[in-house]
Amino acid sequence: SFRKHRHTNRPWIKPEELPVFLDKLDKASCSLSVKCLILWGLHTMVRPAEAAGTKWDEIDLEKRVWVIPDERMKGRKNPHSRKEKRVPHEVPLSDHAIEILKTMKPISQHRVYVFPSRSSPRSHMNSSTANVTIRRLGFEGYSGDDGEPGKLTAHGLRSTASTACNEAQFAPHVVEAALAHLDISSIKGTYDHASHLEQRRKM
Repeated sequence: SFRKHRHTNRPWIKPEELPVFLDKLDKASCSLSVKCLILWGLHTMVRPAEAAGTKWDEIDLEKRVWVIPDERMKGRKNPHSRKEKRVPHEVPLSDHAIEILKTMKPISQHRVYVFPSRSSPRSHMNSSTANVTIRRLGFEGYSGDDGEPGKLTAHGLRSTASTACNEAQFAPHVVEAALAHLDISSIKGTYDHASHLEQRRKM
């Protein structure tokens, strides 16, 4: 009676187009905070909402790791249960990611969020703000479904990062761990979500 839901991939750009993308972003008229948010998402490979909601107390600069609590992570439904499983996600921080945090510290100051909203500083920046800026850069993304191009979004940059890592011959399960793709249908998926941290740090 009902048509099966069809998953559609968000438009993305090829890794070799990143230099042009980054150059346009650098010259864009948006605020430094928005630029940093987009770069933060690209370097950490997290979802846009997770990037926008980054809190200072989630970050351990000494260990160079960002731990996103389970309540902020997207869950996966277990086909054998009606419950949705959410787990914390550890993100190793590269030198570039650390530099982004150093840039944002004097802007964020004493606030809870790394990327505070300009209109409501006690809250974080809306993840759609990054999409607005990216669309203004004029990039047409590639579609993995029907071949029709579409406007690039912040979420589409995850596919770009994933493609770059796979092309660099990193193990697929390490790339999937970086993307926080949790296979909740298996026991291994439940307990293996926080592993491969050192491999991901290198990646």
